Amino acid sequence: MQIQDEVNEQSGEPAPAAPPAAVRVYTTGYAGKRPADLRRLAEALDAIVVDIRINPISRMPGWGGKQLASHLGDRYRQVPALGNELYRAGGFRIADLERGMAEVLALGRNVILLCVCIEYQLCHRRLVADAFAARGMRVIEIADWQKTIEM
Repeated sequence: MQIQDEVNEQSGEPAPAAPPAAVRVYTTGYAGKRPADLRRLAEALDAIVVDIRINPISRMPGWGGKQLASHLGDRYRQVPALGNELYRAGGFRIADLERGMAEVLALGRNVILLCVCIEYQLCHRRLVADAFAARGMRVIEIADWQKTIEM
């Protein structure tokens, strides 16, 4: 595990910080859900919503990056480095995984990785989640927001 002061030899960027032991990474898709429920979910999990869409726009009302930032306040961050550069072509290529992970780890808090895709196995957030899990982080996919809020 690299420490925060080390530098990634290939990119010259700071290496991601070692993950705090108590921090959890949740993932979810918002299709068919309501922004108000996302706020309740973030509060229930004491988490920051990390929007990992490369371009935070949506045809669904309330799900654009600006609307989410307004609605969630300090519980919202957009990290395009974890976005899928090939989302229009149908493939997967994370823009800058190491830099994006470093941004998320620097938050030092529980996070909810957010994308539109409802199906985890077919979404790029699975690749991002796998990278966090490979670093020893606990990763939990949340399909049912209401059930999680009520826990």
